[in-house]
Amino acid sequence: MVETTRTERTLSAADGSTIAIIELDASRPGPTLAVVAGVHGDEVACLGGLWDWLFSAELVSGRVLACPVAHPAALHAGTRLGREGADLNRVFPGDASGSPTQRLAASLFAELLDGVDALLTLHSWSRTGATVPYVERPATGPASAVERSAKLARSLGVAYVEAFMWEPGLLPAAAVARGVPAVELEVGGLGTTTAEGEAVAATAIGGAAYWLGIVEGEGSTSVTPALDVRRHWLRTTQEGIVRQSRLLGDNVSAGEVVSEIREQTGRVVETLTSPIDGVVAIHLAYGYATAGSAVAVIFEPT
Repeated sequence: MVETTRTERTLSAADGSTIAIIELDASRPGPTLAVVAGVHGDEVACLGGLWDWLFSAELVSGRVLACPVAHPAALHAGTRLGREGADLNRVFPGDASGSPTQRLAASLFAELLDGVDALLTLHSWSRTGATVPYVERPATGPASAVERSAKLARSLGVAYVEAFMWEPGLLPAAAVARGVPAVELEVGGLGTTTAEGEAVAATAIGGAAYWLGIVEGEGSTSVTPALDVRRHWLRTTQEGIVRQSRLLGDNVSAGEVVSEIREQTGRVVETLTSPIDGVVAIHLAYGYATAGSAVAVIFEPT
């Protein structure tokens, strides 16, 4: 009989924070999946799903290495950034002799990427916006890692997959550069959690673990196949108050109004229309927007 054991330990961060690391081990050897959440302190939509999955999972082989809150200082502040005003997800793989945030990144990278077979990072949109669930996979990198990342992305049971040019310093980008398949899940936003978003996260973790052979089950085979998409940004030319005219997930046609910019009186000063037939994927703003701001994203199937 294969048994699953749970181990909890802590990692002391350079900024004085204590970070929880949870490890699930099957009594049968196998691959390792790393799961990281809480890199940004205002992105909490996936946290409940990760907790639920970790407390219910029964592994058949290998192990799962999880970090539910990678940046406690940012979580405590309720912001994307930590005490230095630095974005943890722009400094990986870190620098052991650098700033506190760089040292934190180096510690996490060493703790979570040593000997793993795949990485899943969990994010949501920030407090100012919200998104449909989608997963980013690397557009460039070592061929084998990019190919396996694409397969990993499709194992999560998420409707939309985007090949993305990650900025330097992102955790999954640093993992792929090291040859580790990695993807980044985006769910919800507005600094909130929902039962639906948590369920998406739990399903995604289970799908990744199934893909690696760590758990048994159906994986994402019962889920509608994912669409490959690319994003189109809708940007203002006028300043004003954003009114989103279409809901997240709505299908829109080219030329259809997606967002409006209005004065305080309610007078429309600009309409933003979809450039293509696609899906309203992200609301980037609901309040005031300056000229040149991005306020929505449309996904175009590719």
